[in-house]
Order: sequence, then structure tokens, then C-alpha cells
Amino acid sequence: MKKNKPKYFILLFFCLLFVLHHFWGYLGHYGYDDMHYAKLAFDMVNGHFDPQDHFSFRITLLGLTALSYKIFGVNDFASALPAMLVSIGTLILVFLVLKKERNEIITIGLTFFSLNLWGMFYSDKLMADTFITFFSFLFLFAIYIFKFRKQNLIYAIIAALALFLGFNTKGNVVLLFPLLTYFFIVDLLLKRDLRFWFVFIGSSLFLLAAYFIFYQFVFGSALVRFKSITQNSYLNLCSYSEQPFIITLKRISYQLLQLFVSHALITSFLFIFAKPKQLFHKNTLFFSTELGFFVLAAILLLLSSNFMSISISGYSPMCLDPRHYLFIVPVTGIAATFLIRDNFQLPNFLFLSLLLSLCAFLVTITIKADTSWLLYFPIIIVLIISLLMRKYRFNTVVFSITFFIALAINLLQMGLYAQKVGFRTQEKIFTETITTIDQPSLILTNPVQKNLAPYLNKFKENRSSIESYIEFNPEESRTNVPIYLFKNYYTRYLSGLNEQQLPFYVRITNNYKKIYENSLLDIQVFKVDTLTIEQDILDKTNNFEGDAIGWSNFQANNKIVYSGSYSSSLGKFSSTLRVKIDTLNLNKVEQLIVTTNFHAYLKEESEVSFVISSSSGFWRGTNFRKQIKAYGNWIPVNISEVIDVSNFKPGDTLSFYILNNDENEVYLDDFHINLSVLKQQKANM
Repeated sequence: MKKNKPKYFILLFFCLLFVLHHFWGYLGHYGYDDMHYAKLAFDMVNGHFDPQDHFSFRITLLGLTALSYKIFGVNDFASALPAMLVSIGTLILVFLVLKKERNEIITIGLTFFSLNLWGMFYSDKLMADTFITFFSFLFLFAIYIFKFRKQNLIYAIIAALALFLGFNTKGNVVLLFPLLTYFFIVDLLLKRDLRFWFVFIGSSLFLLAAYFIFYQFVFGSALVRFKSITQNSYLNLCSYSEQPFIITLKRISYQLLQLFVSHALITSFLFIFAKPKQLFHKNTLFFSTELGFFVLAAILLLLSSNFMSISISGYSPMCLDPRHYLFIVPVTGIAATFLIRDNFQLPNFLFLSLLLSLCAFLVTITIKADTSWLLYFPIIIVLIISLLMRKYRFNTVVFSITFFIALAINLLQMGLYAQKVGFRTQEKIFTETITTIDQPSLILTNPVQKNLAPYLNKFKENRSSIESYIEFNPEESRTNVPIYLFKNYYTRYLSGLNEQQLPFYVRITNNYKKIYENSLLDIQVFKVDTLTIEQDILDKTNNFEGDAIGWSNFQANNKIVYSGSYSSSLGKFSSTLRVKIDTLNLNKVEQLIVTTNFHAYLKEESEVSFVISSSSGFWRGTNFRKQIKAYGNWIPVNISEVIDVSNFKPGDTLSFYILNNDENEVYLDDFHINLSVLKQQKANM
């Protein structure tokens, strides 16, 4: 025990890093999926379950969160605790794999897992991905222990249970199946560990049978979860089966690699690929050694993440979001650690690791990712030091310390940013200024702040009604209901709204009574008596079904159409609306508001912009590429611009059109343009 005491201190140190991150580097909630999980967990505490919501079937996540709420109440600590526990649980499993190694090797392995940027970021988030990481690694850990440590069949049951609990957390656990299948087939061919697979398969079938029987008995359908998933599906950029194949081809050819490089998920592979012969060694192919087991698992999980479909109805690889791939981090970290242990004295290994790190550095410099200087450059320095010191006795000790420092830089930066964001202070401001209002009121805010509001009020009934900017209609009549405006830059950013997308009653607040302001966090609270709204002065639509007055350059198309019989097939320019400025009666008007909405169909990523120009030389282009949620589908686009009338001259002709700069295949339908000016209207009519 005394011999292992320093190892436990190392483990304790890394465990404390997760706790420190939560209390010092906490960046709060996203305001969408996490708040939905919070409400479902709260409902579970009160005995409610919604079978129409496919998130309700993520029982493992919701159950642990509900238990945490039951014990600690609805608060940030209770929301973060389950994720922190499973993150530390994964850390402990990594430690148990490495426990017999030297202290510096243990430190390297725990560093790979703990100091992964996104792994630490999500370690206290109310999201499913840390749970998937834990159950996926527990599954592999059970197989590993059986094969290399202790051949007890209880580990076959643990592996089956881990996979089952992962399935009850999130469906992307399916990405483990290629690796599982490979393990089973090789062992079957070699007639090895067949008792394990017999118990594992039997246990898995038993759990699945119990699962389907339970749902059949309770909800009248064994497939209720899958029906709910189908009903709740929606079109987005990750719907690869619904988009042109070129989009999928980009995804499986280079985009995942680019994601891994830019978001620091490739760190372990810088060392795994530095020993290319190991990838094809018989010990790896037949996973007959501990090193071979983890290297094989790392490579197959990488290939599965890139190529495997997560849909049975079409070929649709997993979405490009770093949190979806956290489950491979502990596996690749152990594989890299074993390779460092066995090859650190070899100059070729260190040199190739250095070369791969340099390549990652150059790629991130090119795509302007923060990880270039915050991660890959420090790793390059560490490897140069290691090459110079490789003959010294304590070189691996020096590497373990400097490598820890190199990976900690990124997390330190994230912690400093979290301190600047001050999410806990933001929550306190909202509860003290809004939830304390002692009369029925209407609160207007951004979508994320609206989603956070019930959670911050612990899901209690609130006398005030909270609406997002998108939901609020200034034209509706309201009697004797005070209106407040809560502006928060950070939650607006999380909502995906820029200043241009905000309604004018949010942008222009000169006439409102300011009752609170925090300039450091960019938060303001206003009492609204008079709203700034728009008054239309021109409204034009071209549906491309025939000639439209004032419009020119119509490229007819009847093959890809959103509505009616025709749409417009763009060249470099779309159909153009031209308006004489003298016809708009802009006397005593300082600003002109130009709003457009239309449906666009892009076959692939393109540089497309809505352009406003004048005959006297004014030009403004607004790129709307980020509004395209899926390629090869009709997507609604909305743009609003404010232009100073002083930019125009008497006699000017204004032109409004779409610029297709790349001249790729783009279609346009129901092109609507509205011109308006601002006016004041009482908030309560």
C-alpha cells in the first residue's frame, strides 16, 4: 500500500482538477438541450414522464440528475454533479488500467484524459456525452480486465450492462459496434475467450428483452423510443442522408480530421501515428497484448466515428461536434501512453511525433484555430526538449511534467474566459432583477435567457410571462401589463443572434427607462413604455411565376421549386428589384430599414450574399451562408439591415439582389423585400 501511495496522490490531484474546473472555470449552461434535460429530470422527480419526447428515454442521464435534484434541489451544483461524477469515474478507470506503471507514465495517461479541452469543458455540463464516455470506456475496461488481468465472468456481465446503460443514455453508443464485432469475430476464429462472449451475449439479450417488454407493458409499444426519435427528427446540417452526396463526401474525407485537429481531439494520435508499424503489428490485429488492445480500439473507434452511419434509413455519419467524439479520448490516451512508455528512448518516435505536431500546428494556423499557439506550439516545445534530453535518466519524468503544463495552457485560457463571462453572476442578476418583480409582467429577452428562466426559478410558477424576441409581436394589444426588456450579450451569443438579427425595439433603447446595468457583463434591464417599431413604406414579392413589376433578370426553373410552378435559377446575380429613392418619401427620415426573406436552395457550400446598392456608389453585402441549415434542401433566410439615408443621393436608384459569388448551383424562390422606417408606439394599448 505504501508503495502505491504516490500513485493515489496523483489520482487525487487529477480528481481535484475536475472540481477546480467547476468552481473556477464554469461556463454555465447552453440553454437548449441542457435546460430540456433539467426540466425532464425535474418532471421525473415529480413522477411525470413524456413518451412523446425522445430525450425522455435517456434514462441514465435523467435518472441521476433527478436523484441529484431530489437530494440537493434544482441548482447548478446538482445539475453538474452527475457529469462530474462520471467524468471522475472515467478517470479512475483510466488510472486502474495504468496503476501498475511508473508514476510518470500514470501522470502522462491521466493528463491525456483530464486535460483534453472538450472533455474538461463538458465534465460539469448537463449533457449526455460525458455519460457516453464513461459507459463506453467501462465496456472496454471490462473486456480488457477479463483478457489481461482477471478472467472472471462477472466482467462479461459488466460489459453488457455498460453497453446497455450507454444505449439508455444516447444512441451514438452504436459507434462501438464495429469494434465489438471485430473483437467477437477474432476471438471466435481463434477460439479464445468464448465463455466471455457466451455470457456477454446472453446478458445483452436478457437486458434488451427486459427493455422491450417493459416499454410494451407500460406504453403499449416496445418501439416507443424509436417512434419518438422519428417524430422528433428535423432537418439540419447533420442530416447527411437528406443532402447531396458531395456534402457527405466532404464529411468522411477530411472534415472529421479537421475537427479533431482544430478542437484538440487529435493530441493522442500525434503519438499513436508516430509508430505506424504498431498499427499493423499482429499483436494489434489480434489484440493479444495490452498495447495492441488499446491501439486497435483507438483506430477502429476513429474509423467508426468517421464512416459509420448512425441512421438505419440512410447513410448519415455522426454530426461534426467535438462533444460527440469524447468517448474515444480515454481509449486513445491509454494507447498513446503505452506507446510513449515503450518508445520514448527512440529518436525516430519522438521526431515523428514532433513532425505530426508541427503539421497540426500549421493546419490550425491556416484555419485560424486557437489551438495552434495554445496547444500544438507548447507540445512542439515539449517534444524538442524531450529529443534533447532523451538520453538522460529522468527524461520521462521531465516529459510528464512539461506535457502536463503544455495541455494545461488551453484549460487555463478557458478558465480565464469563464471568469470574464461570470455566468454565476449573470444568473444572480437575472434572479434579482426579474424573478423578484412583484406583479404580473411581460419579460422580453433572447431565446437562451428565456430557456434558462424556469430553471433559475427552480421550475416554480412565475407571475411574469417571459417571451423571446422571436415570439413577441409588438402589434398585439396588451392592457396594464408592465413590459421589461432583459438584454444579456452572452446569452444572446449562445442564442446565435447577432445585433443585425435583433428586432428594432431591442436595438434602439433610448426611450426606455434603464433600471439596471452591468457594463462589464453587458447586461441591461429596461422598463418599456414606448416601443420602437417599423412602419412599412414598400413591400414587394417575386414568386417567379411570371413577370413582376420592378424586378429584372429572372432565370426560370421548373425542376427545383419551393412553391408554385417556378423558381429562379441563379447565375452570378439573382432577379433584381430596383426602386427610385425619390418615390419613398424619406423626408425627415434618418434611417431606412431593409428586410428580406426568401427560400434558398444550395447544392453545396457557396459564397452567397444579399446585396443593397445604389446608383451613386453605395454597396452593402450580407452573407447568409450561416443560415443554411442543410444543403440540397429549401431553407428559409431572413435578413434585416439598417442604412443611414445620408448614404443616398436624390435621384438614386436602389437595387436589391442575391450575389452568388462562386456561381455554384443555387435556386431562389419567394423573394420578398420590405422597406420600412422607425416609429414609436405605446407598449400597452
